[in-house]
Amino acid sequence: MPGVLKCKRTNLSQLLFGLARDEQTNYTFRDLQLGQPARRFREAGFNKFPDSNRSIDFFAVFRLLVHDMLKSGAIDIVYMMYKDPGFCCAKQKFLGLLTNVTTINEVGYFILDRYTQFLIRLIQGIRDGHLIEEKIPSLSVLIRLCKVIVEKIFLIIINI
Repeated sequence: MPGVLKCKRTNLSQLLFGLARDEQTNYTFRDLQLGQPARRFREAGFNKFPDSNRSIDFFAVFRLLVHDMLKSGAIDIVYMMYKDPGFCCAKQKFLGLLTNVTTINEVGYFILDRYTQFLIRLIQGIRDGHLIEEKIPSLSVLIRLCKVIVEKIFLIIINI
């Protein structure tokens, strides 16, 4: 894809950010797509856009990408890198990616079920000042995970 995108700042986290918000005009997604038609992305190997030339449901594309990430174990890798002290300078990028993928509630459930200590580490990191970011992805992840927790509690209460 690099030959088609010609973008200096784009990464997976920014792609997910633009797709999750269904915004072609978001600056990170605009940087990514540079006005290229979906056909150019397909030619470059990105197979998540529909084959037709109709308008694209970017959130549906986002869900497909996140599903692939879950299936391939990418969330596990991001989490392992996030908790590794050797990657402290990249924690914001990992949190940014986790912020975007936790837009999908199933991913929030997955993270909370699989990595029970993540929420505690996140809160401790915010409290202790270890997660100070310009755009606060740690708070975004925290809010989304809390939303999933509350939703899970309500579902339990309703089913009682």
